[in-house]
Amino acid sequence: MLGRGPLRARGVRIACFAWLVLAVADVPALAQRAAPPGGAGGREDLRAALYREATDAAASGQWAEARDRLRAAIAIRASPKVLFSLAQAEEKLGAIASAQADYVRALEGARAAGENDVVRVAEQARASLESRVPHVRLVVTSASGGSLSGATATLDEQPMTLGATVALDPGTHRVVVNAPGMREVTTSVAIGERQQLDLPVSLAAEAIALPVVPSAIAPVPSGGSWRTMGLIVAGVGVVGLGVGTAFGAESIAKHNAAHGACPGVTCPDAASAGLWNDAVSTGNVSTVAFIAGGALLAGGAALWLLGPRSNAAGPQVGVGPGSVQLHGVW
Repeated sequence: MLGRGPLRARGVRIACFAWLVLAVADVPALAQRAAPPGGAGGREDLRAALYREATDAAASGQWAEARDRLRAAIAIRASPKVLFSLAQAEEKLGAIASAQADYVRALEGARAAGENDVVRVAEQARASLESRVPHVRLVVTSASGGSLSGATATLDEQPMTLGATVALDPGTHRVVVNAPGMREVTTSVAIGERQQLDLPVSLAAEAIALPVVPSAIAPVPSGGSWRTMGLIVAGVGVVGLGVGTAFGAESIAKHNAAHGACPGVTCPDAASAGLWNDAVSTGNVSTVAFIAGGALLAGGAALWLLGPRSNAAGPQVGVGPGSVQLHGVW
């Protein structure tokens, strides 16, 4: 029984296509009888020719060409038999989710038209694919853990419903997720037959642009000195190192928790993925604080060591976009 099942299914599909090939002989005559005035008969003749070309391509194993011809015929006028043939071509090419969808279209059209022969074979073909079709569900969260509203997504440039299970053809697919005030995320998902996957995506807030401060040169009051400025700059640097240390410790703790929640290459759920993103974000803040604190501490030490011992030559400070300019005499 186990050996006869697959052979019988293959035999049904081959017989179905052969049966549809025989039906092509009636297409030109039907097109001629049904041709309304106004030149529509020419389009029916073209449709019949496309169907014949698809049949010839399928007979020689050129399923991609058969699929393209059938799609062109459907663009002129869809019918249950042509939809069924398209689904067969897609199944042969491995696009089993597309094939299942077109078997359903053929089944619904055949039921409406009373074409019971197509109903029978389309139902059998659809059922044979049901367990093979892979599905993916997009799970979108906010990296900060806050509420997320207005998020949208596309799958292979087509709208995708968040949280809904979507049937996909096996292969690699491109996913783009957007939300107001959040950075766009572009990712991909590779999926094979029979797989059922959750795809977690974490959105982070857009960076806030800092206002541009116009460059200006301002003299330091006469009572100031390079050494005093050095102490101030070094003090800010020490604060930066402290901030970096605090965030570093927090990042280490979060990374340890994330490794426990995500032992493999991917995280099993959206909550684990969010924990991993939080750990990375905290580590980035620690790194930036350490770099800025170290630079300020080194700059303060230089001012202290190299600055003059008197106020005879007072320094000047220039503040500009992303820079601090010091002017004076050593």
